Amino acid sequence: MLFANLVNIHRSTFFRLTCLFMLAFVAATLITVGWIDEAMENYLEEKALSFSEEQIREKQDFFQSYGSAALAEDISEFSLQNTGSREIYVLFDAGCEVVAGAPGRLPADFQDTEICDILAAVGGTRVFDLSRQISALDYQSEFFSGELEVDVAVARFARLSNGESVLAVLVVPEIEETREFLDETLAWLVGLLLVVGLAGAIFLTQAVSYRLDKVNSISRDIREGDLSRRVPLNGSHDEFDHLSMNLNSMLDRIEQVLESHKQVS
Repeated sequence: MLFANLVNIHRSTFFRLTCLFMLAFVAATLITVGWIDEAMENYLEEKALSFSEEQIREKQDFFQSYGSAALAEDISEFSLQNTGSREIYVLFDAGCEVVAGAPGRLPADFQDTEICDILAAVGGTRVFDLSRQISALDYQSEFFSGELEVDVAVARFARLSNGESVLAVLVVPEIEETREFLDETLAWLVGLLLVVGLAGAIFLTQAVSYRLDKVNSISRDIREGDLSRRVPLNGSHDEFDHLSMNLNSMLDRIEQVLESHKQVS
């Protein structure tokens, strides 16, 4: 009997409504987590761009104070001592040839002599994906156990007064970590909602079907002439109890009318 009910459970209106509500809740969850994902990503990008702007400003101030040669030496020294740093600097001459820095930690297009004009044309800002195989980033997350192969990086570009240009890149692994964490959380959350929702829909449908089967069974007995039968109440005072009370009152009235007819006859 139980197996038969489970096989035909998809025909139940209550089951369909419960599943529809569950799907609506899952959709709302997807939208909410998606919005949080995008908001967090935008927030981290803005913070990274703000920090890289400070990096550029520091290099410009250094250039104004000590000159081009000192800036090239400073960038070269930093690049040699911090080969796995999230900060990457490149100094270009007037022809956009690399003077100092670590261009090898950046994608190939950043080593092209046209990159200066390209970056200047877009306002000196670029957000891009950077492979860890290229960046050699030395970073271990305290909160994320997964191994990321690609990070998000933000680049700021500025021209100096002598025609040279400086590029500051900040690798932000937290952006991809947040994305991976939210995606994994969302997958588990949706799976849990579907399993719990489906189990709840089956349980509720079975509970409703059990009470409806009682009403149907008694209705069949009454239809076959047994007017003494009554729909049992479970004391919950819910819709089914109210329905049962009304049906029982109707049966009492019918039984009284039939009894009156018998007496008249």
